[in-house]
Amino acid sequence: MTASPQRIALISSAVPPVEGGYRFVVEGLEEELRARGHLVETIYVPSSDDPETVLDQMLAFQMIELESHFDLVVTFRAPSHMVRHSRKICWFIHHQRMFYDLWGDPQHSSLPDNAQYRGLRDAVRAADTAALAGARRLFANSQAAADGLKTFNGLDSEVLYPPVAAPEPERRIAESGIGWDAVIGRLLA
Repeated sequence: MTASPQRIALISSAVPPVEGGYRFVVEGLEEELRARGHLVETIYVPSSDDPETVLDQMLAFQMIELESHFDLVVTFRAPSHMVRHSRKICWFIHHQRMFYDLWGDPQHSSLPDNAQYRGLRDAVRAADTAALAGARRLFANSQAAADGLKTFNGLDSEVLYPPVAAPEPERRIAESGIGWDAVIGRLLA
């Protein structure tokens, strides 16, 4: 137990019913913080990958009032970094890639390269940069994510790799002593 437990919010966007690797990161951090005596609330806000609603979703996250409820806020998946808090830490997973590294790639992005969507892309990038720059600390979950933050947003970040963890059935198999070792985890560039 810590001397002074903090009230900590872990907040991320989520695309139901998708269970992505980011949830393991959030849940692992929640478990560790609780073990250290902190009061933790994990908040998943449903979101969509629809480019037509991206600005509305960013605004919705920005309007969430957390300052009076929590001592510290940790954000994960975009656009959760839009939340406002004086002690916000971003553990950045990746950009909304259609507006970043996939922009203009017809094999991987369905967004047309026209004035309307270039304006939307520029607005998303500007809002992302401002929100991420406003974090007390900015971590990236991989060197590739850190490179993207530097390239597209001009922001330095510290790489904080997610811990290698496995869901219980896989962990039990790996620890069963059947003559081979297995490490279950996400490959990050």
